[in-house]
Amino acid sequence: MSDKSYQQLFNSLNIPIILLNASGTIIDVNPAFVSMLRGKKDEIIGKALENVFAGIISQKAITALLNGDNQATEITLQHSESLKSFYVNCTASQEKDGQAVRFIIFNEKTEPVELKKRINNLENDLQNETRFSVFGHLFPGIAHNINNPLAVIIGRSQLLSIKHPEITELASIRDQAGLIKSIIDALSFKIDRESLDKEAPVNIGDLLRYELTVLNADPFYKHKVQKRINLDGSTPLVKGFYNDFSTALLTVINYSLDSLLSVEKKLFTISTQVDSDYIIVTICDSGTMAESGAWDQGQPSYEIFQSPRMGQHIINLGRAYELITKYGGKIALIKNEPDGKEFQIKIPY
Repeated sequence: MSDKSYQQLFNSLNIPIILLNASGTIIDVNPAFVSMLRGKKDEIIGKALENVFAGIISQKAITALLNGDNQATEITLQHSESLKSFYVNCTASQEKDGQAVRFIIFNEKTEPVELKKRINNLENDLQNETRFSVFGHLFPGIAHNINNPLAVIIGRSQLLSIKHPEITELASIRDQAGLIKSIIDALSFKIDRESLDKEAPVNIGDLLRYELTVLNADPFYKHKVQKRINLDGSTPLVKGFYNDFSTALLTVINYSLDSLLSVEKKLFTISTQVDSDYIIVTICDSGTMAESGAWDQGQPSYEIFQSPRMGQHIINLGRAYELITKYGGKIALIKNEPDGKEFQIKIPY
């Protein structure tokens, strides 16, 4: 699994994790840790672990974490309204980017059966990530094997339509084969771009077109949602990681679609436009209002939501905000009313 895949998994896990260097300085945290500490990531990164936890856990526990004790350390967060206890484990020292680092993992104190279930779920996540990586490598060959017979079906149906114009069903067969091909092309595009391990030019309009095509695999989106899609055909290129932009935009899209589940009118609108500085993506829905914890003081929180549509898929608006702002972009919730919401994502080019 690539470093980028591990980073994506690190950020998606709902177990709080710290990456600590040999001098006791925090060099990375995942969104679950930020949510647990009720802080902001940029206020934590680069600070000494001792300073971050001062007054929150005991000095004895801080010392145990700094010493990297192999046995689990039990701590209690004293800043929480309802005290929360965790078992904290430190991994053995390992090298990352030329320096010795350790992961510190926080498991909320639970009964042994529940803890074992969480560990099993974490192992399954790692296995699934590996399986998807293998699938990504195999997919070009799979797509080739599907596209060849599709080309034959489309070609033969066109030829038969010329010879036998009275067979009107041939047009429907050709259209359905074309639909299958468009889905395969969209998956190929997505997997190819997400496999890149370096920044490359990204067309936001094309990205959204292909991602929305893949999203048609969701029966709710395909059959229950009224869609209004207006994507600019001449979107300027933006340099960055495709996966950063797709993760951020799909997080907002899926959050918007989830809010349509419990309302009668299910309208989803997405559009793009370009001004002198930004590519502007506007996402509107007729769903329920954003939860009180989802948006705080003009920016999304790192509170983690489990998508009711997507099984174990995690939605983290704070992570989406982080991915867009690192390119100098902006995410704003400009409408949050009982009749729906409007998000605006601005990406500089």
